Amino acid sequence: MSRVFFLPGQTINVPEMLAKTTRSGSDIVMGDLNLHHPSWSGQLFRGDHSKVLLPARLLEEGMANADMVLKTTPGTATFVAGRSLQNHVQSCRVYEQSPWPESDHRPIRTTLEIQLFRDTRIRCLFDKTNVKLFNAKVASNLQPLDELEAIELNQEGSEKLANDIIESLKKAIDEIVPTDEVYPPPKKPLDHKTRQFLDGDGTTFSQSTP
Repeated sequence: MSRVFFLPGQTINVPEMLAKTTRSGSDIVMGDLNLHHPSWSGQLFRGDHSKVLLPARLLEEGMANADMVLKTTPGTATFVAGRSLQNHVQSCRVYEQSPWPESDHRPIRTTLEIQLFRDTRIRCLFDKTNVKLFNAKVASNLQPLDELEAIELNQEGSEKLANDIIESLKKAIDEIVPTDEVYPPPKKPLDHKTRQFLDGDGTTFSQSTP
């Protein structure tokens, strides 16, 4: 989920922004872009439709090319989501409590209905492997050297030797090389403030800044 804010008059690199915010294929982009285009401004667009500024055209074209779908009614706050998520967005609206009474900015609360999953893939930690133990295990799984030298290196013999070496390496990796999860759980439990924030009901608005 990306929140984007462009200051009025700011030089904007729209292609770079799109590359960063739509690269996963499961993205949500929202914010105050200060770019005006009939496709999202709707009846609020006051300019000539044939003279939309280049950054706004690039944004509209880039979102379409990234397979992003506008989720709010034209004329309301900009909010687009990837097609893989569009059916999981329950709501996206201005939050009732404003932490910034002196500002015209308001927090937006987005509710998603998604099924979380745990990535349990593991990775081999080759840099932490005991090299001597690994080499010894590889050697123990191969034929003695004098038997290897007797193998006739025709196609059949070469393929058998290669397969034996590959199997020996696989066994050594499975037995000797340490592993870890690709995305291990955090070593420390979440603190109370962070857990409140993630739960969505305990955000300390009084400490927020626009």
